[in-house]
Amino acid sequence: MALFSILLTTLLYLGCTLYPWSTLGTIRWVQTVSLLNPLTYVSEGFRAAVTPADHLGRYVVYPVLLGRTAPLLGREVHHFRRRVVGRVGWVRTAGPWTTGNPGPVGGRGLS
Repeated sequence: MALFSILLTTLLYLGCTLYPWSTLGTIRWVQTVSLLNPLTYVSEGFRAAVTPADHLGRYVVYPVLLGRTAPLLGREVHHFRRRVVGRVGWVRTAGPWTTGNPGPVGGRGLS
């Protein structure tokens, strides 16, 4: 539980949720480290959409969010199709369950 608290607190404070990213200019290394945190781009994107306050540019925030999200989305769609849609008989008729192979859980459904 303590590890979760430490991790969450670090991500929260380095994610620029409580302050704009530009205010970290006086502590340059923290400003640089916070750019590695995806929460920075989410909170700065919300700040740019809602307030006229100083924030990271939209031409920085949105491409980074799309660039980090697109590969994950592609991977998860692949896993969804393989594990869920691939098990439905009318969607896919070939697979380990049609050849007599019991599959990863002994043929009892999803693994």
